[in-house]
Amino acid sequence: MSTLELKELSHPSGEVIKIAAGKTLDLHSQGTTKMPSGSILQVVNAGYSTHMTTSSSTYVDTGYQLSITPLYANSKMFITFSAHAYLNSGSSSWNAVAFRILRDSTTVTGSDPQGGYAFGKYTPSGQYQYVTYSKTYIDSPNTTNAVIYKPQVSAIGSVQINNSGGTEATQLIIMEIAQ
Repeated sequence: MSTLELKELSHPSGEVIKIAAGKTLDLHSQGTTKMPSGSILQVVNAGYSTHMTTSSSTYVDTGYQLSITPLYANSKMFITFSAHAYLNSGSSSWNAVAFRILRDSTTVTGSDPQGGYAFGKYTPSGQYQYVTYSKTYIDSPNTTNAVIYKPQVSAIGSVQINNSGGTEATQLIIMEIAQ
């Protein structure tokens, strides 16, 4: 095996540097690589379809979390979260649901504030409302240590999460974006 050392690799205008078929260009094993700003460095995602019911007016865990280890301390995390909520009431009342995302124990900026519900409806006795909640967040964890993101839910009245016959799941997607 030979080693070729270069200070800079370039190509004539209009040409492309190609890697032979079946070969791999490994940019990370021998040092660091700086991707252009805006590049997606990694993506992690999780779906969670376990049914849960809550009437808690304070935020409670939904039952799952997602870990990511940022490649660079200055990276931004683009977070997409979606959930399916079923608002129900045995008697006429207001039902509402709110979600937020935590990074470790810190609320990610842009979350629904306590008392600032995402969906609400006055529900006459015996009536129900099924809603799909979807929101994106931008986070700056400022670390290269593993961080854990987890969704939480808060409710007025009784709210069921993932109660659509098991076909819909709560989703959490995190993309690390180079700066």
